[in-house]
This record gives sequence, structure tokens and C-alpha cells, in this order.
Amino acid sequence: FDELAKTELKEAVQEITQLENPNSVIQMRDWLCRYGLETDSLDKKAVSEMLKTAPPKLAKVLTIRQQLSKSSVKKYQAMQNTACKDGRARGMFQFYGANRSGRFSGRNIQLQNLPQNHLSDLDEARSILRNGDYEVMSMLYDNIPDTLSQLIRTAFVPKKGYKFIVADFSAIEARVIAWLAGEQWRLNLFESGGDIYCQSASQMFGVPVVKNGINGHLRQKGKIAELACIAEGELVLTDKGLIPIEKITLAHKLWDGEEWVNHEGVVYKGEREVIYYDGLKATADHLVWVEGKSEPIQFRQAAACGTHLIQTGDGRKAIRLGKGSRAKKIENLKINSSKVRVYDIRNAGKHNRFTVSGKLVHNCGYGGSSGALKAMGAVDMGIPEEELKPLVDAWRDANPNIVKLWWAFDDAVKNVVSLKTSETVNGIKFSYKSGMLFITLPSGRNLVYVRPKPGINKFGGESVTYEGIGATKKWERIESYGPKFVENVIQAIARDLLLNAMKNLREFFIVAHVHDEVIIEADAGMTLEEMCERMSQAPEWAKGLNLKADGYECMYYKKD
Repeated sequence: FDELAKTELKEAVQEITQLENPNSVIQMRDWLCRYGLETDSLDKKAVSEMLKTAPPKLAKVLTIRQQLSKSSVKKYQAMQNTACKDGRARGMFQFYGANRSGRFSGRNIQLQNLPQNHLSDLDEARSILRNGDYEVMSMLYDNIPDTLSQLIRTAFVPKKGYKFIVADFSAIEARVIAWLAGEQWRLNLFESGGDIYCQSASQMFGVPVVKNGINGHLRQKGKIAELACIAEGELVLTDKGLIPIEKITLAHKLWDGEEWVNHEGVVYKGEREVIYYDGLKATADHLVWVEGKSEPIQFRQAAACGTHLIQTGDGRKAIRLGKGSRAKKIENLKINSSKVRVYDIRNAGKHNRFTVSGKLVHNCGYGGSSGALKAMGAVDMGIPEEELKPLVDAWRDANPNIVKLWWAFDDAVKNVVSLKTSETVNGIKFSYKSGMLFITLPSGRNLVYVRPKPGINKFGGESVTYEGIGATKKWERIESYGPKFVENVIQAIARDLLLNAMKNLREFFIVAHVHDEVIIEADAGMTLEEMCERMSQAPEWAKGLNLKADGYECMYYKKD
């Protein structure tokens, strides 16, 4: 189907342009230039931007070029290459693939990096494809390469007479840090399904806060203290090309609109509802840079006002859109009918920003102060600058145990490395042996840091460095501090909880696990409720941790 579609698309482009090779970047750029559309690049983001203002003839050619460049159908080839004689795909997960946390990494087909599906008629599209009816497919779907891409997940099926049950943890990292730090009010909130922004503001200011109700004006101040997120699969501009946000590693440098910058890694923030506007898919409260503003604003505000998100360049300069090019207003705003996995990137450069889907967005921080709130656009959201420091203080006062945990880790690491001794913080043991720093998790597993030693950070304060593979992909000394060690521990505990959930499900056939999600092949006797109950059973070493899992049943894998 893909070959047929791309042959037709290529012929259509040739008919319009009369180009010998429409796949040639040089030939296509010259043709566009003849019609007054000059460009240095024909990559995905450049074509998307040109489509906003291109006349119909050029827009048709550019749209076809987008379809021709669709490469995710290569996953089908990966399936053919990986499948064994019995139709099963094996060797798809590498144990301890992530060095710091010990999480699994994907291999071969890479389940961690599959396109999402948003077709409302997945069953029908899938049936047409399975029946090999290309004519019907081409009649019903304008973009066959994209349709094939959305059907990739559905190629994974249970054996005859069985079903898939898919479940994952809810807000696992937030629950773990609240449990480890002893911030019980947050755990209670997750259990009751309350509004984190209202509850955060209520804790900060000591009064009840209800959305659109009593003290509702304080909700925004609670919100600015929490983290917003980018949807899974959104492409981040790195020095190694465009990479899905969930696949970003410390080895990738990010484009912040001015220069390539280092960052402190990707953090998974669970599943949340996202909006789609001006080429970006993110939570409504994520902060973005827009035309005519010197500070970032909320994504929903940008969409409601119909303002353009700032485009960033190809690694050479930032590009601001001219006043003559206006985005459509709320018509371009789409709310997903279901939640999606969301992520953010921590502390990307001095400006705290990176480029995703060609747009400049703010990153999240870890243990930030009033400067971080200002960078996140708090002033632009109507919070006076003089309130920022009190706002930070209020958040920290409301979450004293989390703040205490950051710096208790910081002190413990420094003491253990300097004195070559051992300390325990909230059940986490830090010890030094044979030139290594060991952090023993509640499960008994160790995180290991090679040849740690005291050092001086970029601010002139004390820090700890260790040896490992850094941003340069070479063996080097890496600087760290309390909040970073907390992050490593939280992600590592989340990994151990996933393994515990898999142990609880050991009598069933687990066919895959993606991030914090488990997929089992089950007969009619197994139910989603039973699976979620087993996943939610905390191990002995995590007494008091309030776990929750949710999911769905299906006859083929998909993004629910």
C-alpha cells in the first residue's frame, strides 16, 4: 500500500511541477523559488511553516511532499525482520538499558517509539488494509502513508481466542516522591482524584481553593508552581536531528532559539489531556513563546488569542514570524478525546527552553526558585514580580518534606563522598566502597556512581562529580547535586515498582511493557479490574505507597 501510494504521489508531483526527480531537494527548492517561495530547508518543520501561507498550487505540492517523506511505515519492515516463525516478535527489550535508573530500553521494533493513533474508525481502516483493498483505502483516506502509520500499533494482536489487557501506573513519579518524602497530602489528593492546582494553592495559602469558585483566583498561583508537559511523539530539535521527546537523552544537545544547550534529561509525567494548535501538541498549561511577547504564556492562551507560536530556525538563528502571517483563532484548537502520555525536559540551558515541533517552549525545572518562575512566564500570567519570591516560599512551605528531601540527599552525598562513610535518608542508604558511591533503594537494588569526588559547581558552590557517559557521549566527569540524585532515585523506584507489578502478574502472559505500562495476553477469565488491582499492590518494601493503575482491553494494541 505504501509503495502504491508513494508511486501515485510522485506521479502527481511530477505532473504539477514537471520535475524529473521531485524527491530532489535542489530541484524542488528551485521550483518553489520560481513561484516566489524561497527556503533553505525542506524538512518537516520548514514545509509545515510554508504551508501556512503557500498558494493552492504550491500547497498541494508541499502537502504531497509531506506524505512522501513519511517514514514511520518502516516499522512494518522492522516487524518482518523481527518476527519469528510463530509470528511472535522477540528480543525487543534490553534489561537495564537506562544506566542511571535501570529501566528497560526498546530494541528492534522499538515499542517505546510507536506513532500514536487518532483515527476514529480504526476497525474499518484496519479491515480495509487486511483485505488488501487499496482502491477503497484511497477513496476513504486522503493521506494513506499517515493512515498506515496510525495502524502500526494495531499490527500487534493476541493469539486466537485471547485479548490484550493494557494497564499503566497513574502519576507514578509524583506518587513515589510524595511517599518517599512523606508529603502525605499529595498522596491523598491522587487517591481522591482532586485538582492538583487547587489543592496545591490551598496548601500554599492555607485556605480552600475551588476552580471557578471560592478563592478561585489563587488556583493560577498553584498552577505556576506545578509542571506542564509535551505530548509523546512530539519532535524535539537536537544536534542529532529531530528526535521524539520521549527518546531524548543527555547525549542530545537542544536548540533554545539561540544556541545548542545541554539539559538534565526527560521526565515522564503520566497521561494528561492535550490540545493541538499551530503544529504543537501539549497540555493547555504548558508555557510557549509567542509573537510579540518577551516572556512565555500558557499554550491555551496562545490558542485562544490566535497568536503564532515563535518558530525557531535550523540551528543557526531564531525566526520570528512577520505581522502579516496570522494563525487562525480558536478553530485551530483541538482537544484530544483521550489522554496521552506526556513528558518534559529539565533545565535546558540558561534560558530554560527548547524547540519542539518547530516551536519554542519552556522546559520544567527541578528545585527551581523565583528566577525559574519568572522564566516560566509567571509575570506575564498576571503574577506581580514582587510576589514571585513569596510564591516560591509558599510552595516550599506547602511541600516542606519534598524540599527537605532534596537537600538531605545533597548533604548525604557530599558527606559520604568526602568522608568515605555511609548515611541513610528516609530509608535510602548512601555508602562509599571501592571508589564507588552506592545508593541503596528500598527494594535493595543499588545505583552506582563511578569515582565520585567533591567539586565546585558553576555557581561556585560545593557539588559532587562522578564519571560516566555525558552529553558528549564520551566518558567524562558529570556534575550532580541533591535534586538530581532525588530524580535518579525516584525514577529507579518507579522502575522497581514496574518489576514488582510484573511479578504480581507472573501467572499471566506479559507480552510487552512500555514505560510504566504492562501489556498482557489474556483469556476471557482475566479482567482489567483484576490486572489493575494486582499492579496496585505495593511490595513489602513500599509500605504506605498509594499505587493506582488504569487501562483498557482491546483485540489489537492501540493508544486508547
